[in-house]
Amino acid sequence: PGTFGVDVYVYPDSGGAEVTALISHNGDLLAFTKSSVYSLKDFNNPVPLSRGVGCVAPRSLAARRDGLLIWLGRDGFYGLKPGEPIQQISAPIDRTIRSGLNRGRMQMATAVVDPTSGEYRCAVAEAGTNQNRLVLCFDGQGWRRLKLAMHIVDWCRTDDWRQYVIASATDEKLRSKSLDTATNVYVMDREVINYIPPTRTIKYRSDWLRSDSLAM
Repeated sequence: PGTFGVDVYVYPDSGGAEVTALISHNGDLLAFTKSSVYSLKDFNNPVPLSRGVGCVAPRSLAARRDGLLIWLGRDGFYGLKPGEPIQQISAPIDRTIRSGLNRGRMQMATAVVDPTSGEYRCAVAEAGTNQNRLVLCFDGQGWRRLKLAMHIVDWCRTDDWRQYVIASATDEKLRSKSLDTATNVYVMDREVINYIPPTRTIKYRSDWLRSDSLAM
């Protein structure tokens, strides 16, 4: 935040580690490497906020309404609130992080905060694919999975009164038909007349639950 002279520069990591992300948050300028977080409020004195926790995906950085800054690190999602230490918030989905994602594509993950629900939504590539077709959503309490049948290249939220979430994405149905309009810019969470919802598969995951037609 603020301005500085054109000749002013700083190496946040004294060991020369590559800067993987930068963000202005809560009046502070934060610099990330893959394994560290630094505060650059004073360019002459970078302050390490964490050694061992970093950011691997620069577009995964997004802040919720409650001031929680969230990003994707090498071993999961982390959060930072003003005046509090950095905490890992993805323990409930640790199995997905460890074995369910394409780790080579984690740097391409992209996130946005939904203006209506306040959810943090991060599009990531599942194991075995190089496309961001899985969206991991965090509402401040727990996580859920969302699949839109789209490869989300990037998305953001407009700063005007509309607060639209706009995504650059590839529609799987259109791409399968080899249409030139498969990759386009979409406004999310808006229904149109000619929209056809994707076929959804329901997976039964609970061994301790039993139901019949009446219970359903």
